[in-house]
Amino acid sequence: MKLPNLCAACAIAATAGASDGALFYADIAVRTKYVWRGLAVTDSLVVQPTIGFERESLSFELWASVDSNGRLNELDAILSYTSTIGPASSTLSFSRYEFPNPREAGYWEATASIGLDGNVAPNVEIAFDTASSGLYARASLSSTLHEFLVCDSAVPLRIDGWMGWGSRNHNRYWYETAQSGFSDWGLEFSAPISLARGVLTPSILYTSRLQSGMGPNTGQRSNLVFGIAFAFDF
Repeated sequence: MKLPNLCAACAIAATAGASDGALFYADIAVRTKYVWRGLAVTDSLVVQPTIGFERESLSFELWASVDSNGRLNELDAILSYTSTIGPASSTLSFSRYEFPNPREAGYWEATASIGLDGNVAPNVEIAFDTASSGLYARASLSSTLHEFLVCDSAVPLRIDGWMGWGSRNHNRYWYETAQSGFSDWGLEFSAPISLARGVLTPSILYTSRLQSGMGPNTGQRSNLVFGIAFAFDF
């Protein structure tokens, strides 16, 4: 259930430690709330650290979400394999989600995605989770709107937008509605700033469920999330 915001860490992974093909990297993010597929999981400040290892096409990550009271609410483990041909790349990942506090049953998720690199980068992903026995699909576009010059360094202003769709089983379990259909959308602006020891990325995210009847017991329909993340390799 992690947010898709490891761009800075991935950028470091692509440019550092290439001599032996192996890299350890980390990312720590602070956000004003935790929203997943349009659902407000934690409606207050969260700290979300990541630690990962990448070697050639394989990567493994541990991701966590800690609330403002210091409680570990979620811990995810993600194993991924990525294949690249020219500007196209495809990724197959297997994730395990655990919820220590409050204690809830964990579940597995398998995700396949394909995308194109470029100034406007489209991506499509399909996920199946064992909690709902349903499918979730997301189509997204990423682009750099402008580059600013800050202290002789280029700082790109990026925009990422997406729309999600869920099958009947998925939407019944997660959104409490007994029909398939488009579920959520989001728009995020970010500006990764390269520093001597890593990348600092402030961001603003707006996300909303597409139907008011989806997930009525999971907080407000629309959410505005401010965040800042620092990514580095070691």
